[in-house]
Amino acid sequence: MMRRVLVTIGVAMLVGAGGLAQSPAAEKTTNRTEITANKLVFDYAKRTAVFDGDVVAKDPTMQIESDRLIIQLDPQTQQLQAARAIGRVRITEQDRIATADEAEYTVTDGRLVLTGQATVMRGNERLSGTKITFWRTTQRVECERPVMILLPGKEGSKGWGP
Repeated sequence: MMRRVLVTIGVAMLVGAGGLAQSPAAEKTTNRTEITANKLVFDYAKRTAVFDGDVVAKDPTMQIESDRLIIQLDPQTQQLQAARAIGRVRITEQDRIATADEAEYTVTDGRLVLTGQATVMRGNERLSGTKITFWRTTQRVECERPVMILLPGKEGSKGWGP
């Protein structure tokens, strides 16, 4: 069985080992993201991290599960620039669950694009389509070839925004 890789993603860790020695108190106050996978390949020159096999990424507000996760860092700031999850994607955020074949997130515009049998569930509502795009900063949703199931009168009906 492949040994699982546990990585704490943070600016200091990706540019050097200094970020690995945080105290437990400091870890609780940061926006820590923890990613587990069967394998990690990090290219320092390109600032990309590729996680393969049973990938689970957790932060304080969201969890992403997929077969592969590719992270691109900004070469100047070392901050997350984009992330792409591939294969059996499942994203859990608050009371929403999204599934898709692929998901891509870009930080600059706060856009999350789900493709390939994309579905978002919230309470008793379900939205499916070939492509679902969320703009987190403007709370806008766009869906191609939509199928929406609404169960009126059921508790938990909260709409699709954050």
